[in-house]
Amino acid sequence: MVGRAVWTPGSIGVAVTEDIREQERRLVQGLKHGESDAFRTLHSLYETSTYNLVYRMLGPFVSDAEDITQEVFITILQSISQFQQRSRLSTWIYRIAVNRCRNHLKYMRRRRMEKHVAFEEELEHGDTSFTQSGLLSRPDRAVEAMEVQQFIQAVMAHLPDEHREIVVLRDIIGLSYDEIEAITKLRAGTVKSRLFRARQALRQAYEFWNKRQNDAQTEKEST
Repeated sequence: MVGRAVWTPGSIGVAVTEDIREQERRLVQGLKHGESDAFRTLHSLYETSTYNLVYRMLGPFVSDAEDITQEVFITILQSISQFQQRSRLSTWIYRIAVNRCRNHLKYMRRRRMEKHVAFEEELEHGDTSFTQSGLLSRPDRAVEAMEVQQFIQAVMAHLPDEHREIVVLRDIIGLSYDEIEAITKLRAGTVKSRLFRARQALRQAYEFWNKRQNDAQTEKEST
């Protein structure tokens, strides 16, 4: 597909050509006119990436991800008449999702519904529903990969909300810094600072976990 721009939400390095803008314009017009085909196209293009964003952003409240994702799409349909296409459609959608997650996190914490699980306990009983976004190329590494993903989810849940938000948008959804700034309404320096701190925390936690795994393996082999 050399020479063709692929309309992929959140993809990095794909130029926003006039053809892509025209596709978005037709989709938005279809949504504004209540066309069922337009809604199906919207859902097929953005449902997975929006759910991934919501799931990762909710941290300790991932059980609400399905409901929040549905609320995001309801909000899209209710607000599409106000969308003036001054930004990419994906930017507008992800902004809605981010704001919905922010509000939900605040609501849940006000209600004191968060379970304060010790970090060490969560490493032992991680959320097994956290899976890789891609396919495993080495079946023999499936168990190891799942353990790593469970660990990452546990650490992500312990990041400050504002740091988790940035690392999700950049490293999981794959948005550019310009897109992240437009979605979060944060300055470039703030985005990069929060991303650095989040990555640093993840790296340090992984190094700790990996050392513990290696020590356990060494002890097992020596017995």
